[in-house]
Amino acid sequence: MLPVIYSDEFLAHDNGQFHPERPARLMAIVEAIKAAPWANQIEWQLPTTVETRSVGPLLQQIHTLDYINLVEQIARGGGGRLDADTPISPCSYDIALLAVNAWLDGVN
Repeated sequence: MLPVIYSDEFLAHDNGQFHPERPARLMAIVEAIKAAPWANQIEWQLPTTVETRSVGPLLQQIHTLDYINLVEQIARGGGGRLDADTPISPCSYDIALLAVNAWLDGVN
């Protein structure tokens, strides 16, 4: 079996219909995987929740605390941009934490 770690919660990371990171793109990827001839060999798994495993200490090994706090502040404030190429949706911070947990689950 091939584990695929995925949650529909990832679809909440919505940077607009023209940005590459948009729900439609992720939905198309998931549908393509489900339609693949080998789809019956996939084991769909949910990522560990952020309530179960905190990734804050790991993030601080990669990003500064100021940067992490800024991303959270922008998201919690309704979304916005870090710069011209980096939009942040209201759910981006929480979904990023869940995505880190999915990555950690995959590594484990």
